[in-house]
Amino acid sequence: MKNLSNLTIILTPVYEDLESLSILINKIDNLYENIFFIIVDDCSVENKITLDTLSFGNSSGEIINLEKNLGHQGAICFGLNYINLNYSNYTNIVIMDSDGEDTPESISLLKKEIESNDINLVVATRKTRQNSISFKSFYYLYKIFFYYLVGYKLDFGNYMIMNRKGLLELLSVKDLNIHIAGSVIKSEIKYSSLKIDRGQRYKGESRMNFFSLVLHGLRALIVLNALVTRRAFFYIPLLLYGCFFVSNIFIYILILHCIFYSFLALYKNNLKTN
Repeated sequence: MKNLSNLTIILTPVYEDLESLSILINKIDNLYENIFFIIVDDCSVENKITLDTLSFGNSSGEIINLEKNLGHQGAICFGLNYINLNYSNYTNIVIMDSDGEDTPESISLLKKEIESNDINLVVATRKTRQNSISFKSFYYLYKIFFYYLVGYKLDFGNYMIMNRKGLLELLSVKDLNIHIAGSVIKSEIKYSSLKIDRGQRYKGESRMNFFSLVLHGLRALIVLNALVTRRAFFYIPLLLYGCFFVSNIFIYILILHCIFYSFLALYKNNLKTN
C-alpha cells in the first residue's frame, strides 16, 4: 500500500474529454500543493488518457484505464475501491467531475469545512445552476417527488470530500456503483453540506438531459429501495382512505403510485441483470 504522506487525493472520472481534464488539472496544480490525482478513464477510445497525453504539472498522480465502460457512477466507485486497497495516510479524498462545473477554487472551502467540524464527509450543494428554465423546473419537481418517495432531500451530486472513515462507510453500501449521492444517504454517514456556485463548463455541452435525469433519479431510488418501500406501505392506507371518503382523484393517485413502484422494481431487476 502506497503512503501518500498527507496528500489530498483528487478523484476524477473522465470519458472522451482529455481537453477539459487537462484544464482542470492545470488549474488545481496552480492553486494547491500536496495534491495527488487519480484519474479513472472510463474506457475512452478516441481520447485515451495516458501519461503521454496528460501532465500532472508539479503534482503527482495515477491514471487508471478501465477495460470496460462502467458509466460515471461505476467509474467513481471503482476509483474509491482502488484508493482503499492501494493508498494510505492521505488527508482527504475529493470527488469531482473534470468538465469545469465543479470548480477547483471551491476545493479549499470543502477542505476547511471537513477539517473544522467533527464530520466524515461534506457534499457540495448548488447555489446557482447554469441550466435552462425548463430543466431547472423539472429538477425542482424531481426533488419534491424524491422527498415524497424517500423522506430525504437530495440536492447534491458527486462533488464531495471525505476522510478515510467516510470512505470506509461509503464503501459499505452495496449499490454504491449505481448512485453515489443516494449511497451517501443510505450509509448514514455523518456529513454536512456546503453551498457552492456551479462553474461554467470548459468546453462542450452537458450530456445531462431530461431523459438522463429521469434515469439518474431512478437509480437513486433503487439504492434507497428499502426507504421507498417503507414509505410506499405508509402511503397506501392514506390513499385508500382518500379513495373512499374524500375524492375519486385519490383512486388515480393510488393507481399511479402502484404503477410507479412496479416499474421501479422491474427497472432494478433489469439494471442488476445488465
